[in-house]
Amino acid sequence: MRKFEFINRIEDENPKEHLFTKIPEFIGDRYHKRRDAGNNVQHRSYFKCTKDDFYTNRQNLIDKGYSVWQENAIGDNLFVTLVNGKYQVHLSYLPHVRQITQTVEEQSTLPIRPEDNVYTDRGFEPTVTQIYSDYSKVDCAMSYAIQLCDGSFVIIDGGWSEFGDPERLLEFMISKLPEGEKPVIAAWILTHHHPDHVNCFKEYAKSYQDKVEVQSIIYNNPALSRVKSNENTVKEFEAIERAVESFPETTKLYNPHIGEVFHIRNARFECYFTQEDLESVHFWNTNNTSIVFKMELGNSKVLWLGDVGSGASDFLINNYFDLLEADVVQIAHHGYGDAPHGLYLYINAKTALWPIPDYRTEIIEKLGGFLKEKCNCEKIYFSHDKTHTIKV
Repeated sequence: MRKFEFINRIEDENPKEHLFTKIPEFIGDRYHKRRDAGNNVQHRSYFKCTKDDFYTNRQNLIDKGYSVWQENAIGDNLFVTLVNGKYQVHLSYLPHVRQITQTVEEQSTLPIRPEDNVYTDRGFEPTVTQIYSDYSKVDCAMSYAIQLCDGSFVIIDGGWSEFGDPERLLEFMISKLPEGEKPVIAAWILTHHHPDHVNCFKEYAKSYQDKVEVQSIIYNNPALSRVKSNENTVKEFEAIERAVESFPETTKLYNPHIGEVFHIRNARFECYFTQEDLESVHFWNTNNTSIVFKMELGNSKVLWLGDVGSGASDFLINNYFDLLEADVVQIAHHGYGDAPHGLYLYINAKTALWPIPDYRTEIIEKLGGFLKEKCNCEKIYFSHDKTHTIKV
């Protein structure tokens, strides 16, 4: 399965289409509700569970012919991805809420393990760069480029298709490579579907494929059945589908789940949250569909928050507490108030990357003061003044 499908979704009232009928039955009478998680993935949540329930169901899948692809733990939170050649099942156990979640999909691309992460270290210094954004006509945009030891890049979002964002991103990548070398994007991570985050990606799909090589795309978008759909939302989702499908078959598509780890060259990306993890039936605030990753690169840990709001922030705090701590944090939703300030107390980052225009002075003064006074933040880099590169 290569295509991300948001429009042709499987509904609850068609039980014959349930992927859960294709895998071993969950052991324990705690079924909550099945729902479509988007991207041809289905999801169930089970409550009042224990760690023993997690391991019992893990072993049950192994006994029925599944093998463990990847296991991980973030504190006491447990995660495992299992495969049998036809289906892949992801289990997570969150002890704070005594919940096990189970996702099932047809087997496709899987998290990148260390043994599958083959590359040549060319001696490039690992860096994180916040690309300058032109806020003269818009008040939001987000674009980051992470250079890895082999010279390739991981792109986080990218910004708009307008206002010079695609050109600036390309110029930056070219400037960091030997003359004449074509930029390689080892992974393009799209945090969520909003145009100030993904339109640059769509422009690259349309007009830049001869200028860069995109090796993989990492994205987890909700089904339209879970968002407050309108004509614009449908068009945005369809445009992302078309962009993804325009890349060659050699470009791998990854649909991350909570707790999964992606080893990309000398960087390690650990997934802390996706839209699958909120139990609400509908997303009235689609900022909460953002993927949250913690990246380990060089000597630093960077927490990428996308545009998460209060619901996703509560999930992060309740399940991770001080495990959220990082050296660098990307300020959520441009600092526009959706994420509670208390989230940053747990992150406790000394450096903040803040994609916000300079004319949002009240927000900058309020949240900026909180970061410095309460969260031990020593340096804040803004995307409105220039492109900033930090060594990690």
